[in-house]
Amino acid sequence: MFSTDIIVMTGDGHKLIDKNSGEILNNKQNTVKISKHVWVGRGAVICKGVEIPANCVIGTRALVTKSFSEENIILAGIPARIIKHDVLWDREENF
Repeated sequence: MFSTDIIVMTGDGHKLIDKNSGEILNNKQNTVKISKHVWVGRGAVICKGVEIPANCVIGTRALVTKSFSEENIILAGIPARIIKHDVLWDREENF
């Protein structure tokens, strides 16, 4: 479930090149994997190469810069980190 104003980045949009060697420093990672039953909060940014496991919540305005493997977690912050384990969520609004 996606809220609004979410950015999912599959690249940087530009190259970073080592001045001395000519080596590209930010190789293209064009995949982002978001598993089933993930709730992404408003304004979240998910960066290139990131994997989000099933049954997770990504908090409002979180910046997800790395992959996580544990299911049923809440990710929040800049950069995103686990703030809660063993959670379930439901689309039902009245509780």
